[in-house]
Amino acid sequence: MNRFIGWLPVSNNQVKQRLSEAPKPEPFPVMQNSTADVADGQIREISAHGFCSNCQKEHFLPTGRSKNVCYALTAKLAGHGHLGFLEHFSRQQDYSMADLFGDARGKMFGVLEGVDPRGNSVILYAFSGQINGQWVVPGWAPPLFDLQEWKNVNDDTEKTVKNYTTRIINHTGSANELQNLKRARKELSQQLMKELHSLYTVKNFRGESAPLHSFYSEKRGIPTGAGDCCAPKLLNHAFARSITPVSMAEFYWGKTNRSQLKKHGCFYPTCRDKCYPLLGFMLCGLESKTEDGCLP
Repeated sequence: MNRFIGWLPVSNNQVKQRLSEAPKPEPFPVMQNSTADVADGQIREISAHGFCSNCQKEHFLPTGRSKNVCYALTAKLAGHGHLGFLEHFSRQQDYSMADLFGDARGKMFGVLEGVDPRGNSVILYAFSGQINGQWVVPGWAPPLFDLQEWKNVNDDTEKTVKNYTTRIINHTGSANELQNLKRARKELSQQLMKELHSLYTVKNFRGESAPLHSFYSEKRGIPTGAGDCCAPKLLNHAFARSITPVSMAEFYWGKTNRSQLKKHGCFYPTCRDKCYPLLGFMLCGLESKTEDGCLP
């Protein structure tokens, strides 16, 4: 593991105070597919959780008061219809959410409550993946990679992949030529994804960092969209801003997804296949700050 500079100077007492002030979570179950933990005789909702192969423990963040902030966020999403409202950004059309209720279908949104180095409560916001082809929206957590590096790797090769697709659609030659075109497109796409995934840096509260591919088996590969979900984006943003997380919640907004597993306005824990391997590592070390981030 590689070390990175930038520890969070907030004290344990400040974090404990925020935790003690947080309202008691609603009785379980209240989330779709929730996970729960019992502490001091109370059942707590758990939104973000994962197993860390380094310390052999499962780490988590409770839902806490982040869920109430999500309710307020849904009102803003419904009222504005775009994501530019956090920074009063004028280019509203770039961040419109209209497609979330159309063919593009909905996406996950997340909220993280944290404590800054001065002990102040801070709220961070994230959406999964992109919105209208945009990775970065003012006021929302950015991706786990440098956007300019991503463009340098992606843009020219993506054009070539699209050119292959056009040639395949319009192909009138032999079946063998068509298969060669498809094979070339597949190989180029796979190489592009490998290069893009190499740009992701995953960090944790022990001051360690690891490449994205290290969390998934070589046989199955990296799942599509890994590292682009709300939870890793929120935690990464917290690291960058020296914020200690206290709670997190995520909900789905828009047209039901194609698998019919996520419904508009419902809360969900972090996904098992993409986020569970990442979050165990990313949350590792947080328990030393909050004395609350680890399942026994």
